[in-house]
Amino acid sequence: LHGLSPENYVSQWGVSDFALTYSIHEREDLISSEMVSEIGQLDGIENLRLTYAPYPQVAADVVYDDAVFHEFLASLDGVNGIDFSDPAKLENYQQNFFSGVFGIDSAYLEEINKTLNLPIDTSAFEQGKVVLLSKTVEGLIQPGQEITIQTQNGQHSFIVANGYLNEGFRAGGGNERGTAPDLYISQTALKELFPQYRVFRVAFDTDGQHDESILQELKQITASQANIDIISRYERREEMQEYLITAKVLGTGLSVILLLVGVMNFVNTMVVNVNTRRYELAVLESIGMTKRQIKRMLFMEGFYYWGVSLSLAVTIGTAIFILLYMIFSKVAYYAVFSYPFIPLVLVSGLVLLICLIVPIWVYKTDVNLPVVERLRLTE
Repeated sequence: LHGLSPENYVSQWGVSDFALTYSIHEREDLISSEMVSEIGQLDGIENLRLTYAPYPQVAADVVYDDAVFHEFLASLDGVNGIDFSDPAKLENYQQNFFSGVFGIDSAYLEEINKTLNLPIDTSAFEQGKVVLLSKTVEGLIQPGQEITIQTQNGQHSFIVANGYLNEGFRAGGGNERGTAPDLYISQTALKELFPQYRVFRVAFDTDGQHDESILQELKQITASQANIDIISRYERREEMQEYLITAKVLGTGLSVILLLVGVMNFVNTMVVNVNTRRYELAVLESIGMTKRQIKRMLFMEGFYYWGVSLSLAVTIGTAIFILLYMIFSKVAYYAVFSYPFIPLVLVSGLVLLICLIVPIWVYKTDVNLPVVERLRLTE
C-alpha cells in the first residue's frame, strides 16, 4: 500500500492544485471577473491561470477531414455505445463534428516546451496558427496536420502542435467532450475568432500551507453559483488518506494473521524435526559428541533453513510481487512500485530468531533425561 500514498495519487491528477470550472453546456457566464479578482487575492496561491471559451456556445463546428480524423474515429468505435458499423451513422457523426475551443494561458505552452526536443513556436501559437490537443489523442492525430473550424467570420485553420496537454487538464464538470477532440488555442486567437467569450476555468497552485483555508474561501466565493465545480488536490489527498487508513488497518490485520499462521507452522515444523531426531541426537551424544557441539549443529541447521527461506522469498517472492504489481497498476494507474525492504528485513529477522532458537530450545527440554533413558524411549 506504500505505492498508493496520497502524494502518488494527486501527482497523477490534473495539472494544478486547485481549479474551478463548469459544464460546457452552461449558457451563463458563471465565473465573473469579480470572482476571479477575489480568488487572486487569496493568501498562498501561485501561478493563477485563466482559460477562456466562446460565449454563449463553448463548442465550434469542425470540418471533418478523414486524413486527419480517421484514426480518432476508429478509436471511438464500440466505446460508450458508439457504433460505426452502419455507414449512415458514421456519416451522421462526421457531419455533426464539433469540439470545445479553449483559449489557454501561454504558461501551459511554456511548460510543454520544457519537455520537447523541438519546442512549439510560441509566436505562431499566439497568432492562432497552432493548436494544442490533449494527450488522449496522441498517436491518433499527428503533429503537423491541419484542423479547420467554422466560426461566424468563416473558416480558420490550425496546425497541430508536436506537444500535448496533460490528460487531466479539464478534470471536473467541464470535462464533457464534443464529437471532435478539444482544441486549445491562445487567448489572443480565441478573442479574435470569437468576439464573445467568457472565463471557463480558473486554475492555480498553492504554497501548500493554506490549502484548507483556500478551499473554504473558494466555497464561499462560489456559493452563489452552485454549478461551479471546485477541484482540488487537497480534497483528493484527504480522500485517499482516509481510504488508505482503512485499507492499511485491514491489510495489516490480515498480514499479521497470515504471519502468525506462518510462524506457528514454521515453529511446529522445527519442533517435529528435532523430536523425530531424538534417537539420532542421543546416539551422537553417546559416542562422544558434546551437548555444545550438538547445539552448534542445530544452530547451523537453523541458519541453513533461514537462508533457504530468505532466498526463496527474495527470488520467487519478488517475482510474484512484481507480477501482482503489474496487474494492480492496470487498475490503479497512479500506483508506484515500492519494494517492501523494511517489512522483509523485519520478517527475515523474526524467522532467523525462530530458526536459531526453536531447535535448541526443543533440544534443551529433551536433554533433561539421561542419554540411556533417551535411547530407550526412542527404540
